[in-house]
Amino acid sequence: MSVFTLTPRQFDIVTRVAKGYTDQQIADQLGISPRTVSNSLARIYDRIGTSGRVNLAVLHATGKLLLRPEV
Repeated sequence: MSVFTLTPRQFDIVTRVAKGYTDQQIADQLGISPRTVSNSLARIYDRIGTSGRVNLAVLHATGKLLLRPEV
């Protein structure tokens, strides 16, 4: 399985998903709308070829999702 790099915002969202937070909770914590969280997750799912919060949390926990280095 591949390793995927994420933007800092994407990584932050995924980390919170892995902790079990809802879209509303993530939105409140980051000061964005729940729809923005949902749209970000949809783009992440599409990019890495998976769906569902559980799959995302497993990829995060196994180190398959990494923070993209700043350029």
